[in-house]
Parts: sequence; structure tokens; C-alpha cells
Amino acid sequence: MASEITPLTLFLFTVMFMLFGAFLGSAPFLLLSVNLGKGGELMDMSPQSLRIAAFINHLFTFAIPGFAALYLCFQQRWWQAVNERNFPGNNFGLMLVFCLVALPVVGLSAWINLQVPLPEWAMRPEEQTTEMLGKILSFDGPGSLAMALLTIAVAAGVGEELIFRGILQKIVLGKLNHHIAIWIAAALFSLINLELA
Repeated sequence: MASEITPLTLFLFTVMFMLFGAFLGSAPFLLLSVNLGKGGELMDMSPQSLRIAAFINHLFTFAIPGFAALYLCFQQRWWQAVNERNFPGNNFGLMLVFCLVALPVVGLSAWINLQVPLPEWAMRPEEQTTEMLGKILSFDGPGSLAMALLTIAVAAGVGEELIFRGILQKIVLGKLNHHIAIWIAAALFSLINLELA
């Protein structure tokens, strides 16, 4: 990292770009919901319109701000700033075993989470999110599948990993114990993607 760029500076640039990007990224949802006319709701949008709006939203909220902050702070060295090592191929078997063991634990924790009774005000946004995801993930051909993959795997996946794992966990919290950095980054990721049910 360049001596004049501090982790705090990078963090502040990232948050500033994310806030501005979230504002710009919400425009497709606003425009599409206005086009539905009086009484129209966001969920009345077609699945492909929802996918496109969600893609633009994730692109502007996570992917573009992450790349912009890194490039502003590191120029051509942005990739080295977030990734100093190659993929640890000799640990692939261990990672596979960990994933196989972790899946039932994640499933059990999700089931326990669903057993907690929540008030109506907390359930309504969850139901809307579930309904929207259902529409985004309902495919009626190769075009809808491609757009869903772009929305979920590229715009959201790459952007969120870049910000939470690359910038926040590795650079901003990099001086801390790596276990603490992982837990803080995971907690902030959970708050951004807050789901109560």
C-alpha cells in the first residue's frame, strides 16, 4: 500500500462511493415502479425487469464503488492490494471437507432462525424479499438465466467480496488478528444484508 494511503482513507472512500452508488443504483427500481402507474407495486414488475434493476443496483452499490476506491487509492496496483497470494490449491481437499461439514450446520442454524417468532413489522420486509427473490430466480429461458447469473454471481458476488473480503477484511482490518478481522467483516456484511427471518 502506498505510504500516503491509509486504511482509514480507503475505508472512507469506499463508504462514500457505496452511498453514492446505492443512490444511483436505486434509480431503476424507482423508475420501474413509477412506470407501473398508480397502485402498482414493485412486485408487479416482470421477473426480467426485476433482474435488470437488481443487477444495476448491485453493480452501483458494491462492484463499481469497490473498484473505484481501490483504483483511486492504488492505481494499477489495486489487484496486489487485495490479493497478495495465489489460490492455495494444496488445501483444496481440506476446503471441500469443510464445506461438506459446514452445509448441515448452516441448514440447522437457518431452521433455528425460522423458529424464532417475529413481529409483523419485521416479517413483512422478509416476505417481500422472498417474493422478489422467487421472481428473480424463476427462469423461463437462457436469457433470464443469464441475467440472474449476472445479477447474483457477478454484480452482487464479486462486488460484495471485493468490498467485504478484499478492502474491509484484508486492508482496513488487516493489522488486527485475522480471526477478529474475519468476524468484523462478516458482522458488517450481515448488517448490510440484514434479514431477520
